[in-house]
Amino acid sequence: MIRRVAETLGVRLLLSAAGFLSSIVTARALGPEGRGTYFYWVTLAGMAIQFGNLGLHSSNAYQLARGQANFATLASNSLWLSLCGGAVLAPIVAVMAMQAGFVGSSDWIPMVMTLLLVPPGLYFMLGTNLLIAEERINEYNLFSFANQYVALTLILCAAWYRPSVEIMLAAAATGAIVVCVPLYRRLTLLGGAGRRSIAVIRAGIGYGLRAYCAGVLSFLVMRINAVLLKDQVAAAEMGEWSIAVQLLDVVNLVPATIALVLLPRMLRERAPYRLMRTQLGATAMVLIPLCLLAAAIGREFLALVYGARFAGAYPIFLYGLPGAVALGLIGICSQYLAAAGIPLALLAVWLAGLVLQCVLSLALIPLNGAVGATAALSMTYVVMFGLIVRLCGRVERSNRENAHAY
Repeated sequence: MIRRVAETLGVRLLLSAAGFLSSIVTARALGPEGRGTYFYWVTLAGMAIQFGNLGLHSSNAYQLARGQANFATLASNSLWLSLCGGAVLAPIVAVMAMQAGFVGSSDWIPMVMTLLLVPPGLYFMLGTNLLIAEERINEYNLFSFANQYVALTLILCAAWYRPSVEIMLAAAATGAIVVCVPLYRRLTLLGGAGRRSIAVIRAGIGYGLRAYCAGVLSFLVMRINAVLLKDQVAAAEMGEWSIAVQLLDVVNLVPATIALVLLPRMLRERAPYRLMRTQLGATAMVLIPLCLLAAAIGREFLALVYGARFAGAYPIFLYGLPGAVALGLIGICSQYLAAAGIPLALLAVWLAGLVLQCVLSLALIPLNGAVGATAALSMTYVVMFGLIVRLCGRVERSNRENAHAY
């Protein structure tokens, strides 16, 4: 497992590098205004994929690992749902763009290119999660690497040939479609020809919706400060906060990678609670020293990479580190609860966390600005970690009692 985590972490770092290079290329080729327009359309497609999947990628992985559906049926469902879901999401994206006032007489081409990103994006998410459920982590890493770097290569070609928003979006859409072709062939080879099944979709929708709600709530807890800070601090401080949050996301790559590799094993494990406790200790032993190192060199790193103007990001980052530790450990516990079927109590914990985060942020931001925002987030995650650990213990006791009853 250590080797898989190391390999997956290496791939994720390479994926981050590809995203960084892509941002540089598009910024230099399109300029500030064009880059803003390109980023808007790509973000719109990403939101459609993220919020339009309804947790089906999670339910597919759960059903496969639990033996509730075969690989071929789930692969066929993934293709069918991606095509149908893309057709449903396309008008939603179009309406969002029109409501934002972003669709004028010259904007229909970039919107069409954006809509072409949605079906392959959905299929890639659903298909690669089947590979994770089968514990084919190396294949998942390979397809993830190909997805980012094929797109980057085509964007580089587009920037050299004709740097425009429309061409860049067409390059991104082409890259997404190109990578889905070998993914489809690989899934077909692994599972054989399968027929879609509405019954399988219906059986997994409950789990998928719980996973979806948990994902949305966790995203809101993590990013609600972007809304709460907007009118409370100056633009410069907001910029410092964004840099600190990016660095905290990098720190969280390690526990997030461990959680990704852990899930399929947890779904098949006969003693998942024991495995969770073991991995909690191992993750803490990696994460705590990493955060201490980040605290020690963070000030110098920020000055070297971003310049002296972003020195104010360091205290913001510092107050966010306890939350990074707690969030990493929450991710490990959440995989145990995912294997247990995602109890509704987990959604209640995330909802309570969102409320607590808003209350603390509204109290601390007027006094401490962006530092108060990350301090509030850290306190929220620490409280949530305690609640989720207790929930894991309660679920384990309930499972043992049910086992003894039989």
